[in-house]
Amino acid sequence: MLKENYPFSNYPMYSNPSAERPYYTVADGNGQPIPVQKLTGITCPKIGKIYRKKAEELAKKHDIKAKDLPPAMVQQVCDEMFVQMRHEAKGKNQVLPDQLQIIKSYISYKDSKVVEEVELIGKETLTPQAR
Repeated sequence: MLKENYPFSNYPMYSNPSAERPYYTVADGNGQPIPVQKLTGITCPKIGKIYRKKAEELAKKHDIKAKDLPPAMVQQVCDEMFVQMRHEAKGKNQVLPDQLQIIKSYISYKDSKVVEEVELIGKETLTPQAR
């Protein structure tokens, strides 16, 4: 009877949101977030989507789940992303910091408080000279 009318939805992502919501940011070598969309054209939500897709593809090749990728494979995914971001920035005549990081944060609600947990996914390992 309600059909698809806000705030009521048949779509699970809207009608039954998870209690914990991850989001991804790109930071400099000191962990300070950078305006990645302005510098590369890639939005923060797209960063998460690219990471998840690449991790799932790599995991499938090794017949494991993406959440079970060993650190070296996670770093491989991140390295591919850093190359892509640098390529996009160069195409926009933008300069990225010397070192990049991909950070995953979880926002949750615990004990009547909003809690943010931060996890470093990968840190760029190539030096500017090696790029």
